[in-house]
Formats: sequence, C-alpha cells, structure tokens
Amino acid sequence: MAKYYMNGYTPPAGVNSASKVKEYQRQLGVKADGIWGPDTDAAYRASLNRSAQRQAQSAEIFHARITAARLTAQAHQRIRAASLHHHQ
Repeated sequence: MAKYYMNGYTPPAGVNSASKVKEYQRQLGVKADGIWGPDTDAAYRASLNRSAQRQAQSAEIFHARITAARLTAQAHQRIRAASLHHHQ
C-alpha cells in the first residue's frame, strides 16, 4: 500500500488511505492528490478553528438569550409586584 501522508503530518483518525485523504482534500478545497501534507494539514486545522469559533459564538448567543430571558422574567415579576402593591 502506498503511503498517504508525509512524514511529520498525521491525518485525523479514520483517514487511513489515499482515497479517504482525497475525500478530505475535496471537502477542504485543496488539491486532491491523496497525500496528507502541509497544505492539507493547514486547511484541516483552519477548518477546525472555524468550527471551534462557530461553536463558541453559538454558546455566547445561547448564554445571551438565556440571560435576556431571565432578565425579562425578573422585570415582569417586578411589574406584577408593583401593580399588586399599587392596587392595595
């Protein structure tokens, strides 16, 4: 079997053949030569970084929405309490 990676570069788990490397390369938008080398590795790492950034942004948005919902609920409780106090 021909070697599908260059020395110093390790494909991700499960990428264990030239055809699987080519699949990754096509998805990453680099030359699909079936060899995991510096260009493929750099594109893969950049893809992981973008994915991590998207996950972090999603977590920040989720946290902001939860905080907004809590603040809204607290404000509604204060308004109800003030309304009840005003009507007494």
